[in-house]
Amino acid sequence: MIPSTEYTQHYIITAFFQLLEKNSYNEITITEICKRAGIGRATFYRYFDNKEAIFKTYLEKQTKKYNTSKYIASRYEDYYKIIYNIFSLLKAQSNFFKLLIKAHLEYLYLDFLNSSMKNTKEINSIENPYLHLAYAGALYNVSIEWIKSDFKEPIESIVKSIYIAVFTEDIYNKIKNSDNLLM
Repeated sequence: MIPSTEYTQHYIITAFFQLLEKNSYNEITITEICKRAGIGRATFYRYFDNKEAIFKTYLEKQTKKYNTSKYIASRYEDYYKIIYNIFSLLKAQSNFFKLLIKAHLEYLYLDFLNSSMKNTKEINSIENPYLHLAYAGALYNVSIEWIKSDFKEPIESIVKSIYIAVFTEDIYNKIKNSDNLLM
């Protein structure tokens, strides 16, 4: 059974996204969100501090569905699969990311990537404390432009760009020609 907290958050998030599809972020009021969700203002503030927190919560919930900790990157092929899965998730959640861009809150996604990469043991390095930021920056910039282009390029092309930037084209060609890479 799903706890009432989950239902209430779901109603608030859904109401907010529905309003955002037709209105600008700044035009939407907490009162309108509450009315559409069928809740009172006190209930809204029990779960969210503001409208921005709705985006953060949704992003966190979606990320829990895609738990990267189950992937331990020990081979080049593993990194490829992780990058591919990230971009597959972006495409699957395209409406959310388009609304985030429409609201001019892309930085929430960048903050999320920075935090996620910092918590990834394979990337976080004492010798290079900025490496996680380079990875997050690459993912952020490529994914935002890909979303803005309405996913014009196939996922494979996008993944190849990121993979070559992080590693090399020689390594990319080796893994693509091996039998170890199964999507």
